[in-house]
Amino acid sequence: RGGYVATTVAKANAYADSDGFGGDRHMFLVLILPDDTLIRGERGSRPSGTAVDLPSHPTEYCFVDPDRLYCLCRLDYNWVPTGRRPKVNTSHSQVRAWRS
Repeated sequence: RGGYVATTVAKANAYADSDGFGGDRHMFLVLILPDDTLIRGERGSRPSGTAVDLPSHPTEYCFVDPDRLYCLCRLDYNWVPTGRRPKVNTSHSQVRAWRS
């Protein structure tokens, strides 16, 4: 329903789909140009413009206009869990869609 962009590495890493077992991951460095007016996103609906999770302090953007995103690079890395705390699964299959 749009392209999701996290504002921090920690937020982006939370959506990685390793199911807590580690493995290969890919992160993109993206320049963004949000709309002048941000709207609060609603689950299951396509926004008319740039949507955010929290308008006062966004941690995640949803872009519907691809011209507002510019990918600078893709970082490939391997994540190894430390076992000190469990990974909470946040994504599952929707993250894998871009790979196919």
